[in-house]
Amino acid sequence: MCHGHHTVKMKEGRGMDGRVFQNIAIRGGSMLIQTGVLVLFHLIILSMSLKLNNEIIDVPVLRCGPDEIELKAHTLKPFEGQTFVRGHHRSPDCARVYDTTENITSDPQLSISLSRISSCGLTFERNSETRRVTLRAVIIFAFHPLFVTSADRSFSIECAFQQHDFTVQTQLDSIGDLSTIKVITATALPPKVHLSINGGVEKESRKDERISVGSPLLFKWSLDNSYPIYGFRVVSCDVETKDERRSSRMIEAGCSLDETLIANIRYSENDSVAFADGFAFKFADEEEVWMRCQVQLCIHKFEHLIVTGAGLNDLCQAPKCDQRLKRSNMEEYKLNEQPSMIVSERFIITDSKVLPAQEFRAPKDSDFYRDSNDENGNVRVMEVMGEGCRGCGYKANTEDHLAAIVIFLTAICGVVSNSLIALTASRLPLFRNSFGRLVRLQSTGEALFLAVWAFYFAPTLAFNLDFNKSFEISRRFGQLCLICYDISIYTHLIISINRFVSLYFPTHYGSIFTDDVTKRIIFAIILFSISYSWVLPAGNCNMEFSNEKWMLDYHSSCNLNLLFYAEFLRAVVIVAMIFLINSATFIRMYCHNRGKSFHRNSGTLEAALLRKRRNVEINFIRQVCLQGLAYLTELITYFFVSLAFPQKWPNFLLTTWAWLMVHTADGFITLLLNKQFRFIFFSSDESNQPQTITLISSNKGRYR
Repeated sequence: MCHGHHTVKMKEGRGMDGRVFQNIAIRGGSMLIQTGVLVLFHLIILSMSLKLNNEIIDVPVLRCGPDEIELKAHTLKPFEGQTFVRGHHRSPDCARVYDTTENITSDPQLSISLSRISSCGLTFERNSETRRVTLRAVIIFAFHPLFVTSADRSFSIECAFQQHDFTVQTQLDSIGDLSTIKVITATALPPKVHLSINGGVEKESRKDERISVGSPLLFKWSLDNSYPIYGFRVVSCDVETKDERRSSRMIEAGCSLDETLIANIRYSENDSVAFADGFAFKFADEEEVWMRCQVQLCIHKFEHLIVTGAGLNDLCQAPKCDQRLKRSNMEEYKLNEQPSMIVSERFIITDSKVLPAQEFRAPKDSDFYRDSNDENGNVRVMEVMGEGCRGCGYKANTEDHLAAIVIFLTAICGVVSNSLIALTASRLPLFRNSFGRLVRLQSTGEALFLAVWAFYFAPTLAFNLDFNKSFEISRRFGQLCLICYDISIYTHLIISINRFVSLYFPTHYGSIFTDDVTKRIIFAIILFSISYSWVLPAGNCNMEFSNEKWMLDYHSSCNLNLLFYAEFLRAVVIVAMIFLINSATFIRMYCHNRGKSFHRNSGTLEAALLRKRRNVEINFIRQVCLQGLAYLTELITYFFVSLAFPQKWPNFLLTTWAWLMVHTADGFITLLLNKQFRFIFFSSDESNQPQTITLISSNKGRYR
């Protein structure tokens, strides 16, 4: 007969540090849905950050009862995650999930029935001399549902039971609980995997050294310590830029996808070290390259180890890279039950060395720069990886010229259209009010924005100005573009509110949008736009024109979270507000005109007036839809679609050209859908311009 008692203490271990990757995909047919999706997305991100910002307080309490083993912990905040026996987190008998919708608690626990110790992987040891029975296991409290993170804790537990002898006389004594006879303190740190990138010889560390493109590299993955049973496998690897805007998969299912850059991975005999040869490579116009790999622990097969059933998936298995393109082989390379870990390392790559100057005879029709002192046509050309060196006496190539022409033509068309609106609006009776002043402000902001591109950035690209000398000037012109953009979009919002008030509160419109109030609103828009333009520079997000990318690019040290909230999300919210307000305005206009149609008589002046109102209504909805669609399309293409097209021309069209086009199109939309603007270009006599028609009705009052 056995009696038992228990006390157990554990030492805790931290998990691997990891980074959470965000891929943003926005789809939808309306700006309202887009805004809702973004808000929901950031609520999820917020909840995830709260989930990981948690920890276990004090040492968990272990109870070794007659029927089960129970480990109970106490956390700083409500626990969201799972507790499980290491290697068995998918088994319902060996794990427990805590969800916010069901069993959220600050006291997570895991109970393992003694009848399930075999299926949960608990080790069982009996000592014939001391007559003790010991059960051992490692229990993990994971604060993330998928990965091992820095907040996770693992505890090595042991329950020791002592067997006692009793003298049996006339009857059997009742059998009591087994007792734990000793407090055992231990620490179990989850194995960690490190990634290092070295030169062709391992001792030549390349971590902080600048490497030339094409230099030999040795990629090495290794466990932090030697473990008799644990090994690992590299599941996948991605290379990406520091800002995560561009990435490429290099290793999939344990095999290289491009053996010209990185060879297939080789493993040591004990599966604790992995190697892969490769050559230095980089993204265009980027020096710093990050390599992030998903690795997974496995069990190293050794002598006397017998594994059957589902446990075979936990063994370290080499991938069949000679058949890696076959789907069946991908399915065979399954993940085991161990959580994945993310390891990362960076390496800094520079372009190949500049070749020495070479003399050669250029054709007479050559586009190369001619030395004015060389009458025979001999020229000197500095080449870097086959492309003309900027600022080395070599003028911009044909593609640079073509891009500069596209920028200039697009921008100058917008300058003309928006300037016409700003200069002629004061001549129209319909625009001699608060609405007209706001329209002139918006058009002026867009015209100035496009003028910067037409008369500064386009010549800079065409004539290949040296930005090392004009860096501060470029930064200030980039800031001016942001100011003009903000003036334009904020004025759009105020114009929408102006239309809304004029239809819903016509009797109060004159007192709300007075001349004095309008001037204050205009001053506030300009002041706020100038002040807000310093928010991005505060986060090292200065915009500087890049000759290589043909765009206003953010500095490499830019805070991407600040950029997302300060630029993209802010603009989407404003565009959504404009859409909602204009929709309400259109509904009011439609209901008003529909109500008037019941009181009209065919052939009367009122009927003709209603038909004109109907045309105004149609043009209004066209203008609202086209302008809103243009702004939303530009935001999506600039921040998201362009990431899928890193090639120079597609990326240029989806970023720079789209940004210019939305402001150019805005001016043309206003001109084409407003009869007053079209009429003024054909008649300079104000008396011949279309006048506002006023009709006094005994039943309905005054209409325009």
